[in-house]
Amino acid sequence: SAGTEKCRCRTGTLTTVQFSERAMLMPNKAVVNEISQDGGFGDKLYYYPH
Repeated sequence: SAGTEKCRCRTGTLTTVQFSERAMLMPNKAVVNEISQDGGFGDKLYYYPH
């Protein structure tokens, strides 16, 4: 249970700063795929410039 919590927290940290950096480096399909995997579509889409 603790391991899952740690992973979740780490993913949450990536959504803000590192995600916006990834959006510039990765192709559109890769970024969209990452959004759907996480499940936070609306929240992440705000940081992604389309």
